[in-house]
Amino acid sequence: MKPKLSRYLKWTVATVVLVGYGLLLWQGPWILDGSHIRSHSLQPADGVVITGVRTMLVAMGAAAIAGMGLIYTHRNHELAREQFLTTQKQFILAQKQFEHAQDQFAHTQQKDRDQANISREASAPPLAREVICASVGLPALQAPYSYAQDRPVWRYSSTGIGSTPGNMRAV
Repeated sequence: MKPKLSRYLKWTVATVVLVGYGLLLWQGPWILDGSHIRSHSLQPADGVVITGVRTMLVAMGAAAIAGMGLIYTHRNHELAREQFLTTQKQFILAQKQFEHAQDQFAHTQQKDRDQANISREASAPPLAREVICASVGLPALQAPYSYAQDRPVWRYSSTGIGSTPGNMRAV
């Protein structure tokens, strides 16, 4: 069924129910309990029957409205619960993502420290290398060739902190 047709059908049914309820309140006592009500020269006993039928109809209307309120509240509660669970899952995912980013940052910092140590060791004077190697009983090692000795290599910090062109450093 098309949404527009469905909406018109719902409004039509609601209008018919509302008009029918009004008619029942007005003529309901004679329709539902007409055999016990006199048609002319009404007596107080007839008023009791008419009032009883109308009170019953009002109570049924109140019960219908309360039932619709309960259905609405139940649906609203289910929706709120689903939203809460979705928000909880998103929060857990955000926490995991943050932990992963922290691990990546720590790993990148360690790589930067290692690279700085390698650069420092490679640029140590040959005499210092020989003294260090002799003190631990190793033969003198040749330093690996580094372009940093000939010409500095400029790069950004791999951590991304302070990585503006003014903060570049030589390796």
